[in-house]
Amino acid sequence: MTEPDLENAIEEPVRRTSGAARLGALYLLLLTGIASGLIGFVVLGNLADDGEGPVETTTTTSPVDGTPVEIALDIQGMQATLRGAVPDEGAEAQLVGLAEARYGEGNVFSELSISSDAVLAGGVVNVTGSAEEGDDQPLGLQADIAAALGLRAGDVDLTLTERALTPVAASAVITNNTIVLDGAFPDAAARDQFVLVAEQIYGAENVQAASVSVDSTTSLQDAQFNISGLIDAGDTRGQEFTDRVLAFFGGSSTETSGLEIDTSPEALARLEAKLREQVEQQPILFASGSTDLTEENDPILQSIADAILATPGINVEVVGHTDNQGSVEINQELSERRAEAVQVRLIELGVPAERLDFRGAGESEPIGDNDTEEGRDANRRIAFEFEGAL
Repeated sequence: MTEPDLENAIEEPVRRTSGAARLGALYLLLLTGIASGLIGFVVLGNLADDGEGPVETTTTTSPVDGTPVEIALDIQGMQATLRGAVPDEGAEAQLVGLAEARYGEGNVFSELSISSDAVLAGGVVNVTGSAEEGDDQPLGLQADIAAALGLRAGDVDLTLTERALTPVAASAVITNNTIVLDGAFPDAAARDQFVLVAEQIYGAENVQAASVSVDSTTSLQDAQFNISGLIDAGDTRGQEFTDRVLAFFGGSSTETSGLEIDTSPEALARLEAKLREQVEQQPILFASGSTDLTEENDPILQSIADAILATPGINVEVVGHTDNQGSVEINQELSERRAEAVQVRLIELGVPAERLDFRGAGESEPIGDNDTEEGRDANRRIAFEFEGAL
């Protein structure tokens, strides 16, 4: 055997021996791992039996400590009572404040109690009681509380009753040239009409209407309008306002006993001057040389009749005047007959006969220069004199 062959013969067994050794080592490691695993399970089992180790690996959430609040809103018409347990005084004050914002101070009653076990989280607010049809306050308050305190809006058990309406009670106070309005109406249309009538008669700049409002709990049925204040003699606007308010609001009634008319000498003098100015602008005309009134006189005579009727308790004298053309006797007779013709027409327009008298002044009381055409025109006139209280 050669030397190389000898070396190969020696190395081959060694290689086989080394491979077997390695394989055995691998088996040994595998057996060791299995044994360790078994020992671990045994240990864990023992720990579990002894109560010294975890059995389950799942996690749990602890429940919230305390009892969620349950607020009860007891509604009785326009009053609200709060019941239930709340966690602190701050929550109680907040609940009462929200209720008073809806129902007003004095209409809210608290029967709330404070409990350290009460919590807001998961709480509920329920509504019971009775309310008028169309009243949105109960549900509005429930929503307010739920939003503010983070509660759930719960049950609603309300008995709905027919809404009780209050007749409108409006007023108008007249002072000099102004009129102050007050009152609540069921809708904006009725409110605006009440104000509009005053503005059309007295002028928008002379009407104060800030206190006129809308209140859906009012009704125009059996409405009352109270008109008071001091008006000038002959001022027909108060009566016109009254008539138009009644015409628009139907079967309503108006109380005017608080309306006083200024019949002082100064006020009567102002009325005479006013009528004289009106007659100058719209002369009372007669056919030439006649005592017959023409149709053109009706508007001014109606205005004068209205002024007299607006000043009750006062006598009125119709006075006829002429210029100095013609004889004194003829002018005197003509002035008397024309004054009488005006008196008759005023009676026809509704002025009580017992409040009227007439006289002729002829040419004896001129207000213009009879030497001029303009002066003579001014002297041919009808005047009205108020004689004081009857």
